[in-house]
Amino acid sequence: QAADGVAIEMVIDRSSSMNAHDFTIDGKAVDRLTAVRRVAGDFIGGMGSLDGRSGDLIGLVTFAGYADSNCPMTFDHEYLVTDVLNSIEIVTEQSENGTAIGDAIALAVERLSSLNERVKSESGSTIKSKVIILLTDGENTAGDIEPQTAADMAAAMNIKVYTIGAGTNGWAPTPVHDVFSGRTVMRNQEVRIDEEMLKEIASITDGKYFRATDTASLEAIYAVIDEMERTEITQRTYVNHVDMAVKSVVYAGFTIPPILFVVFMFLIADVLLRSTYYRILD
Repeated sequence: QAADGVAIEMVIDRSSSMNAHDFTIDGKAVDRLTAVRRVAGDFIGGMGSLDGRSGDLIGLVTFAGYADSNCPMTFDHEYLVTDVLNSIEIVTEQSENGTAIGDAIALAVERLSSLNERVKSESGSTIKSKVIILLTDGENTAGDIEPQTAADMAAAMNIKVYTIGAGTNGWAPTPVHDVFSGRTVMRNQEVRIDEEMLKEIASITDGKYFRATDTASLEAIYAVIDEMERTEITQRTYVNHVDMAVKSVVYAGFTIPPILFVVFMFLIADVLLRSTYYRILD
């Protein structure tokens, strides 16, 4: 069967700055990653203004100081959201912190570029469109590959990159460890998003840059991308069909030709009726 869909690699920042509490869910202040998990999950599965991407192949890459492939491209969206996306946590070890945007894009490109042969062999179809949705709240501070170089790699593979800068304007309340009291306290920290870099990545790959300053704008952004990216991937469904008119039937250890089996069943029915229903009528 044919289904509306594309191949999408979700690329999500989980560096320590994603702990800023400038987004809300149900009126309660939450950190950026919690809001992203909610909205990205709705984008994949469908909720509210988001229709869901039931016909899409979707994978997940996360990054901080390093980029990781958390889930390969899959049609199993329930597993992707429930078991993988919802389990992503903000890094706590300083050795893992950072923002390796270029490495994350490059990893997503590698995952998407290897899809053609796999999908063709499994379903006989070809992928019409490949997309990366990159969300970050910062600047490139780690990794080996520059974001613009990774964007060139994506463009060479005809992969479009939509970039999202997440964070309020100005300053955002962020939990920090107070060395004097030993407690975690909220302090305002400056929001620093390299918007020029994100715009350049989008421009190089024929994508688009968006700025999400709160949960509502983040939902609106995913809704726009949802409408912009609709194409077709064919999925095959196999049905085991047995034609009883031509296939022999095994009954009580005997192989019976189909026509004789029908006659045999009529004879059994006649015997049963004569010994029950017809007998009562007599």
